[in-house]
This record gives sequence, structure tokens and C-alpha cells, in this order.
Amino acid sequence: MIHFGLYKNKLTNGKEQFKAQVLSKETYNLDGVIDRMLEQGTTLTRQDIVAVLDLFFRTVMMLVLEGHNVLTPLVNLGVSIAGNFKSQDAPFDKKVHKVKARANANKVFKD
Repeated sequence: MIHFGLYKNKLTNGKEQFKAQVLSKETYNLDGVIDRMLEQGTTLTRQDIVAVLDLFFRTVMMLVLEGHNVLTPLVNLGVSIAGNFKSQDAPFDKKVHKVKARANANKVFKD
């Protein structure tokens, strides 16, 4: 269950003057997630899980850096380019244009 608190929204003056803020229980790093996976009962060892996740993360990063979009059940990943170009055939200029990582929640978080 998601717990939240309601706090005065200083940006509004109307009837709905409060905004919700999620009250996080704790933060899990990758080791904590692996611990939870192991608690669910699996024939995989910690080393198996670490190896598969390492391969997964390296492969996803490689695909994204090659310009591919990667769609997973949790998140959609890709890159975008920020900055304006003077013409349709203008070259990429590192001083003006920036390549940015793009991550969007997938439908498991939207339903």
C-alpha cells in the first residue's frame, strides 16, 4: 500500500489547495531487490541472479547507446537529442546539442 501525506500547495489559491506527497517506507538497492527475490523461493543462486542482471543491464545499455529503444515491462528506455538545429541538414554540435537518456514508466505502473 502506498502511504501519503497531504500538504499545502503554495502554488494554488482555489478550493483544492493541498497536494499529496508519497511517504516512502525505505529505499532498495539492487542487492536488496535480489534478497527479496531469494526470499520468494527460487532454485537460482545469488550468483545466478547477479550474473543474469549484469548481462541484462549491459545489453540494455549497449542497445540504448546504439540508438535503439528498449521496451521492458517496467520501463521504456531510449535517447533523445536536445537543442535546435539551424537547418534540416545541420550537423550535430556537442556545444549546442545534447544527447539525453529517456526513461518512461511502462504500463505495469500506469494501470
